[in-house]
Amino acid sequence: MGLPPANTVLFFLAAFTALWGASVILRARRARTIPGARRCPECKADMRQTQGRTCPACAYQAPTETALQIRRHDLRSLLVGILSTAGGIALAPAALWVRRWETTGNDETLSIHPLSAAFYGVAAFGLALAVWAYRGDRSNGRRRCPKCWYDMSATIARDAPGAAPLTCPECGHEPASIRALYRPRRRRRATALGLGLVTIGLYGQTVPRALRTGPIGLVPTTVLIVGSRWLPQSWYTGAGDDALRARVSRYQLWDWQLRFGHYLARESLGSRWSCEQAETVALWLSPRDAGDCQLVTEGVLAALSDERFVPSQATAAAVSSCFGSFIGGYQSGRRWSDATTPPPAAAAALPVLIRRLESGHPPEVELSLPFFYIFRLHSEDAVRPLATIAQTKGRGQRLAAVVLGRHFEHSEPARTAMASLLRDDDPATRRAALDGVMEAFPGKMRSQASDLVISVALTDPDESVRGLAAEHIWSSGMHFEPAQKLASCPDLPESARLALLDLLDLGMVEPGLPVLLPLLDSEDPLVVEECLRTLRRFVADMPTSRLLVMQRAARCLTYSDPDVQRAAGELIVRIGDHWPDTADMARQLVPDGESPRPIPED
Repeated sequence: MGLPPANTVLFFLAAFTALWGASVILRARRARTIPGARRCPECKADMRQTQGRTCPACAYQAPTETALQIRRHDLRSLLVGILSTAGGIALAPAALWVRRWETTGNDETLSIHPLSAAFYGVAAFGLALAVWAYRGDRSNGRRRCPKCWYDMSATIARDAPGAAPLTCPECGHEPASIRALYRPRRRRRATALGLGLVTIGLYGQTVPRALRTGPIGLVPTTVLIVGSRWLPQSWYTGAGDDALRARVSRYQLWDWQLRFGHYLARESLGSRWSCEQAETVALWLSPRDAGDCQLVTEGVLAALSDERFVPSQATAAAVSSCFGSFIGGYQSGRRWSDATTPPPAAAAALPVLIRRLESGHPPEVELSLPFFYIFRLHSEDAVRPLATIAQTKGRGQRLAAVVLGRHFEHSEPARTAMASLLRDDDPATRRAALDGVMEAFPGKMRSQASDLVISVALTDPDESVRGLAAEHIWSSGMHFEPAQKLASCPDLPESARLALLDLLDLGMVEPGLPVLLPLLDSEDPLVVEECLRTLRRFVADMPTSRLLVMQRAARCLTYSDPDVQRAAGELIVRIGDHWPDTADMARQLVPDGESPRPIPED
């Protein structure tokens, strides 16, 4: 660890020296007492020879002996304090000049901000003042009244033979013991002032942060945690560098603050506040914690079960984006899609969730749908509202279609509704319905679902819908017969042909040739090139179709695209090397044994 920059040291000394000089000035103005001098505060008569506190000239009786003492200012201390204060103030512009010279205008090179160094100086002076004031004025063997600190050195000790009660002649206070006369005189107000300066110095470290990020930088993290119910939400989940989310992500919190925030978040779940400020609560929870996931699930369900709770769109968006991972990780990552029964809390809330769907209110629908999807909730009463939602454009359209697809196996109305959605006039609705049909493939209604998807892939008027249906066919592992029909379909999108190529690496090309060979007639050079490279990887698996593949590859040698020519030549050479009976044909097509050179452009 290197030495701090010179400007940082100067700012620290400037604050410390100026405060020390100001304290010396204050002490110097409290005039010191002249030993042995006594004077009447009314008529100013000399009372050095007078016994008692009554003035012989005007008969004025002073309340205490201290009132009769003569004081004067300490000029030397006053001069030292003025010079020290002026020197501390003069160090500030010197530190600014050194800072400008060290950083050349780039403050990012500073390890400590100048204001932080100055506040460290304030804290250091406050600590020194608090220690000095608490240590106090030691008695050094003198006996003093513990109440008014009058010098009682001439008073007879109580433990002396025949001594009178030990009473202060100044204020009349009688100490409890002789030991109390030797207590140090601690300066309580100065101690409090020193501790206050320490607090100001430490809290002042937030000032540079506030200048950079705004007023939120002045708010301590602990205050943000405690005031999460009342303070603005932008202070917690905003995009600023000093929002609570940013502080948590940068690991700027102590362990006890993390535990405290986690405790408050867990306590808030189950109340309306947990939904209305979902993003704040989600800061402290972990999707890997089974207890947190269960509390989140039960908390959101409890809020939805309250008929008085009508969520806003912002609330629904916050819960969906922040609590979705927690609900999905219920019971420490257990996949409820593989479970036979949903969890008790979700099953018990099924009637409430159905009523929320039937309301048609978008925020309520958005909050209720994930429970149907994650926990596989099935109900005949939910089919109609799910079909209505799937037919309406919105954030929950696709999810509603997927949930409806999970009813495909168990409900005839769900199958009827899905078929109706696939004939809808809106392409977005048909695409959502396709995603829903795919949910039925793991079940017993696989053949019926596949018939629907193949029908859409061959007859739908929208190219994007046909392409999506084709991708679903290939990704679901259907037989090659429907895939062959789709590959030979002239209206099939080129993106769908590429998706087929990506999904045909099955280890055996022979059954897939009827699907692959039609792709060589594509007008997209990228599709043809990828098809040739796919065939090249499985040359050894072409016992009966090697001549057919070579003939089709020979046609591609006439392509103007050099990449297609090169891929066709590599395929022909590879077949000739592997199958001896095709070697002569390969040398005729590619005489030099390499892929042909690109045709020069005109």
